[in-house]
Amino acid sequence: MKSRRVRASWCDTRAQIERYAASERNPEAVQAINADAQVNTCALLEVAYVRGQTLAQLRTKHGTVAVVEVLVVGVKVRDLWGQVQPPDIQYALPVEEEEA
Repeated sequence: MKSRRVRASWCDTRAQIERYAASERNPEAVQAINADAQVNTCALLEVAYVRGQTLAQLRTKHGTVAVVEVLVVGVKVRDLWGQVQPPDIQYALPVEEEEA
């Protein structure tokens, strides 16, 4: 499988990433989610990942967002890529829509 790279917000649970996506992917939502969880469960990171299955699709005023499982295989910190022990995390991915 081919890995992809993206800088985006990542969260530990489906409920958290759905909340983030429903906020129109507002960076302040990450802070609110972390405050409610009382730990950092969401973060803005540049990661290399392999996409898994689609868990849900959400409609927002900016389009459709797919909540997908991902396997993180690397994280970029201070312009250097490093391997990580793969966590199970969720990611909100914009969906390409076609006009009818």
